[in-house]
Amino acid sequence: MFRLFRTPRRMEDLALFSRHLAGAMATRAPLPEFLRAYLRDSEGGPVENAVAKIADDVAMGQPLAEAMDKHPKVFPAAYRRLVRLGEQGRTLVGMLRQTADRMEEGLKTYEHFRRAAAYPLILLLVMFGVTTFLTIVLRPKFEAIYMELGASLGASAPLGGNMATAILILNLILLVPIAYLLAALLGLRVWGFGSGRLLLQLPLIGPALRLVESANFANYLSLLLDNRVPLAESLGLISDASENRYVRAVVEDFRRRYESGEKLGAMMEHHPLFPASMAVMIAAAEDQGELAETLRHLGRFYHERTLHGLTLLREVMEPLMLILVGLFVALLVGVFFYMPLFHISKLIG
Repeated sequence: MFRLFRTPRRMEDLALFSRHLAGAMATRAPLPEFLRAYLRDSEGGPVENAVAKIADDVAMGQPLAEAMDKHPKVFPAAYRRLVRLGEQGRTLVGMLRQTADRMEEGLKTYEHFRRAAAYPLILLLVMFGVTTFLTIVLRPKFEAIYMELGASLGASAPLGGNMATAILILNLILLVPIAYLLAALLGLRVWGFGSGRLLLQLPLIGPALRLVESANFANYLSLLLDNRVPLAESLGLISDASENRYVRAVVEDFRRRYESGEKLGAMMEHHPLFPASMAVMIAAAEDQGELAETLRHLGRFYHERTLHGLTLLREVMEPLMLILVGLFVALLVGVFFYMPLFHISKLIG
């Protein structure tokens, strides 16, 4: 997913820092003193650790952007570029507030998406985990009971060889991708997740993710253009900031082709990552010289559309998951308890 920063926690910390810094600069508070006071009020973390060193550099006379350049893992290139432009144009307060607005909007979308997707994934993970556990734990107990009765837990018996093996194989096949997706949604660094193309093509999750990518692309590109960053450079900064390797490659390809003379709208029109209406509007905005304003509108529109879609998805998924859990409990009781006990009673009889 495209985010300016590596984790939601760091994105949240930097959004809070940006908004607080903008307020301090609006009141003309001495910057080194404010940064040190900010540290005393904070709980600690990557952003706060960087701010401690930035406070010392700023106190020695370094510009804020140059001090941030020493911490590229905390302050990405796009953020540092905006700070530098804000310092040069004396518009740093407004730029910091705009950046905080974009980050908070992205965080809101991300949290809605994570909650909508994590709920069914957690339930499925628990369900398949429970069946795997019961298959492994209960099968030896029933096997011991069968041996006491002078019978064997054959392939045709409940939890017999074929059934137990099928349950275990099916659960393991399903558990791995579910756990993988859940770890990715929770922000954990998992192998291969950065490629991202597969996630964008998944049913239900994929369309929502593509809208999130479109909203973030429009929001951050409009922010850069509003601060007079050239379009080619803006595309390069967005590409550098993206966690999703597929999105990064797409945006970097746009940058190269734009430098070769192609227009952004024409390139987006033939790409499945972005909605068709978005490409049409951007193409028209390029011709009319209103690209930044159009991108701001598109960012807000797809942000709201994503939130509305995720709300509907959660409303549909919750009753469906309750029905699925009910069926699962019935199947669990039947396969793991009633069927073996019924079979044992037949052997005793």
